[in-house]
Amino acid sequence: VAAAREGRRVLVIDANLHDRSISRLFGFEQGVGGFTELLAGLTSLDDVRRTVGVGGEASMDLVIGGRSVDDPAGLFRSQAARAALHTVRDRYELVLIDVPPLLAVADGSALAGTSDGVILIVERGTDARDLDIVRQRLDVLRTELIGVVYDHRSHDHGR
Repeated sequence: VAAAREGRRVLVIDANLHDRSISRLFGFEQGVGGFTELLAGLTSLDDVRRTVGVGGEASMDLVIGGRSVDDPAGLFRSQAARAALHTVRDRYELVLIDVPPLLAVADGSALAGTSDGVILIVERGTDARDLDIVRQRLDVLRTELIGVVYDHRSHDHGR
């Protein structure tokens, strides 16, 4: 939101197909016409992006998760996905992709491996050993850890 308010072209992608909190935050229902369809080559970015106001005349684009798929990690690793993400990079100055926790499912790691970097959100009570495992995974993926955000709220209270 801050980058969009500064006039930068921003795209937020809700790729956490297990939670979809970004879509809910902006008031969008899930269904056909989102990230999974874009990556599968079934639609175009222009057909799935939604522009949301972020204050004043500023806005940013959002892509909801789309239809659930049996193997999201496989879809996220596909050559079609790489091509779609390359197109997205050419159109925006900042692309933020919300993914599931890196240790919970393979989806996040699949996308982290194609990204320029990761901003890790750490919830209160996270075990330091888990953070070491995440760091090692990012090293294997050759993905830069850009920063860490500490979420002091308990996971039980929602996001």
